Formats: sequence, C-alpha cells, structure tokens
Amino acid sequence: MRKFDPAKVPRPNVELDFTKARYFEAIDLEIGCGVGRFAIQRAMREPMRAMIAIEKTSERFGKFAGRVRNHGLMPNLFPVHGEAASVITHFVPEQSLDSIFIHYPNPYPKLKQRNLRWHNRAFMGFLISRLKHGGELTIATNIEDYYLEALQMMENTWHLQVVENRRVQSDEPPRTHFEKKYLERDENCWNLIFKKP
Repeated sequence: MRKFDPAKVPRPNVELDFTKARYFEAIDLEIGCGVGRFAIQRAMREPMRAMIAIEKTSERFGKFAGRVRNHGLMPNLFPVHGEAASVITHFVPEQSLDSIFIHYPNPYPKLKQRNLRWHNRAFMGFLISRLKHGGELTIATNIEDYYLEALQMMENTWHLQVVENRRVQSDEPPRTHFEKKYLERDENCWNLIFKKP
C-alpha cells in the first residue's frame, strides 16, 4: 500500500472551526452522514459531545442542512459539506477524536475499485492518527464481502482491536436511512467497532 501524503491533499473550499468542538467533553466524527439522521439523533442525545458530520454530495447535504434548521439550534453539531479526506486532513488535529463513524459507505464492488474502500485506502492510517488512544471507529455495511474485508484489514493492517462484531437486529432502531431500508428488506447488516490501542 502506498504511503499517504497529506501535502498532496487539496485544501477544501469549506471551513471547520475545530476550536469550537474542543469546548465539549468529547468529539465524534461521522464520514458520509447523508441526510444526517444519525448525526442529529446523536447530537440531541449527547449534548456534551461535539458531533462533526461530513457529507460530500450536495443533494444529501442540502437535506441535512434543512433537517438541522428544523431541529433548531444544536451548538454541538457541526455539519460540513465537503470531501471527508480533504476536510479531515486540513482541519482535524492528531489524536483529537473520541469516535469515528462510517455507516454504509459506498462498497465499490468492482475488483479494480477495491482500493477505494475506506479500509483499503492509504488515508485510513492518517484517519486513525486523528483518533485518541482508546478511541473507537465504527463501520456498518450490508455487503458481506465488505464486512469481512474490513474486519481483516482493520485488525491485521491497521492494528485496531475488535470491540464489536455482530449483525444488526431487525428490531433495533435504525441509525441511518440506509440501515432502515436494508432492515425493512430483511437484508443482513453488520456492525464493527474497533478500538485504537
């Protein structure tokens, strides 16, 4: 695997004032938050934790921003419209995050695309460096191949400890709209939680 070079990552055309997040007891980050179901619910449930939620697509982020407005002021929620690797590279300090969430990412199913999967990207090492020691990284997917590959890579390549490895039950409250859709279709969904030692 090639080495990740932060100097080659272009600066995003968005801003994230990370100093404001430091006022909270803990800082969580969701990559690919979609329309913000998980981020909004977590920010409401955990008001003492900062929740940084990054979404790349304009359509989904627009819906997310509208939902944030409808829920009123949440000073602990930081919505960011941008490409996650770029935002994290330029604005998130080393060992500053307590939790990272990657729910139902693009599985890039073609063999030639597998290097684009989060756990296979050189950027993953940099992302883990933003996590505090003892911090956790969650990956959820409905693709068995993705789940098995992520489990192997996160343990053997990125040297994280497995904290949770289970199927999501159909009677659990869905965290995202994707999870809701998959569970309603009786698809298998897997949840993996890893800890940085």
